[in-house]
Order: sequence, then structure tokens, then C-alpha cells
Amino acid sequence: AVGVITGRSNADLQNRVNVGSGVSIKAGGLNVTAGISTFGDDVAFTGASYNALWDKSKNALIFNDNTQLNFGTDEDGDIYHDNSQMIINNATGTLRVRASEVRLCNPTNSTYFTGISGGAAKLYHNDSVKLQTTTSGISISNELNVVGLTTIGGDVSIADKIIHTGDTNTTIRFPAADTISLETAGSERARVTSD
Repeated sequence: AVGVITGRSNADLQNRVNVGSGVSIKAGGLNVTAGISTFGDDVAFTGASYNALWDKSKNALIFNDNTQLNFGTDEDGDIYHDNSQMIINNATGTLRVRASEVRLCNPTNSTYFTGISGGAAKLYHNDSVKLQTTTSGISISNELNVVGLTTIGGDVSIADKIIHTGDTNTTIRFPAADTISLETAGSERARVTSD
């Protein structure tokens, strides 16, 4: 038929319906009881305040700012972007990230942290490893600056000296095997040897 078709009650269509322009459902919603629903173009999901869009040309499901992706029966896990930051929120329990390797990077792929299953966890500064776990403990690539009380137990390897941060010419040095020296004002004041 060409023109307007008005159904006052139920219309039972057993096969295929082709609609040339748009379909408007005034009330009751659309109920699909079997089969796969295929949308061949963009699809908008309109919320009370925020929206989401399936963008066909970008092959992307776009969640506008503050549109949440909620998880859990009580909706206590969610992911969203609030116009300035991306938020992953888990209101209860533990947030677990499972992977054989976890890598945290900035937008230009500069690394902050890596963790490898059965291997090292590494902390980076400016894309350079500064601390990493080893089979025997941890390895620090350069300086270790400690504020407050420090207790050291077990085997500790320090290249040459321990420096007081606020007074860098006051040190405890290890100038030779079986030797410890104390320095103030950049000069040695005492030395302990095995002799």
C-alpha cells in the first residue's frame, strides 16, 4: 500500500516489514521475543541527563561525559568520564586487574609501572626504571632518599656511601673492603677497619 496505514488495535505481521523512513513507538516499548536485532546505522541511547551513542562510522560505542557503565546487581562498580578525568570506581570489595603483564602508561606511551606474572614489578621515573623487584628482594637503580627513622635488616648493597640529604657532605662511606669511614664537611673524621 502507498500512503498512511493506521492500525487501531493489534497488527500481527508474520514475515518481514520494510519501513522507508522512521518508526515512532508512542508507548509500550518495542518487544523483540526472538531473533537478532540489527541496527545498520548510528543508535542513540538517550538518558535523563547523559547519553550514549553507537557511532557506525567510528565503530565505537561512545559514552558522553558522566554517562556511566554500571556493574553488579547493586550497581556498586562503575566506569565513566567526568569531562576531566576517567574514573573506575569499585564501592565494595577488591578491584582486580588480571593479565600476564600489566603496564601503566601516559597518553604518549611513556611507562609508569609494569608488572609481569612470575617476574619483576618495576617503577619508572621519566620512562626509566628506578625500582624493581628481584628474586631476592628489590633493586634500586640510583639514589635512595629516606626521611625519618630507617631500619635496615639482612644484606644491603650500597655502592659507596650513605649521604645525609640535608647535609650532603656528611656521609658514612665504604671506601674499601672491610672498611667504614665517617665524614663531615667532606673530610674523613673516623675509620673502622678489620685490623
